[in-house]
Amino acid sequence: HKIRKLLGVKKDTFLIGHIARFHPIKGHKILINCLKLVKQENEKFTCLMVGANINKKNKSLNYQIKKNNLEKNIILYGETKFPEKLINAFDLNIISSVSESSSLVLMEAMASGVPTLSTNVGPISKTLGDSGWVVKNKSSKELAEKLIFIIRNKSLLKEKSILARDIISRQNSQAVMFKKYNLNYEIFLKKM
Repeated sequence: HKIRKLLGVKKDTFLIGHIARFHPIKGHKILINCLKLVKQENEKFTCLMVGANINKKNKSLNYQIKKNNLEKNIILYGETKFPEKLINAFDLNIISSVSESSSLVLMEAMASGVPTLSTNVGPISKTLGDSGWVVKNKSSKELAEKLIFIIRNKSLLKEKSILARDIISRQNSQAVMFKKYNLNYEIFLKKM
């Protein structure tokens, strides 16, 4: 609630979070096209965009936002060293990447109990399990359709939130991490 208040986001506003540095691989154009489609359906939302070069100085990003009439729907936060503090304010984490290896933002959101909507890239679908939603890669339309569904069915978020925490805790428990560490150590020793 404190973060929302600092950002000027009302308590009842659906807050979407997008954390990614400004780079074509992170799919900012896909996200903006998605948000334009959501706005055309008269859905009320705010999207907090966080990351390196996500600010008023970024002419390309600001042009896309203005061109799609999203100035009142998007907050450009910039870079932060404490993304977990912002994630806790999100209703939904969104990943619009066209490629990912392993998404730390996804794991941080899941650990915070924030459901995620993502494009189907890298291991995201496997990591996410049933705790969120995955749509076809590079599809603003599918991302928008699913986002509209989620906004209209907010009651699903609580169940997905609990499931996200449970899945990420099991995938990264101390026992699991110890086992992975030992396996890597054994492989390292065999190479010597």
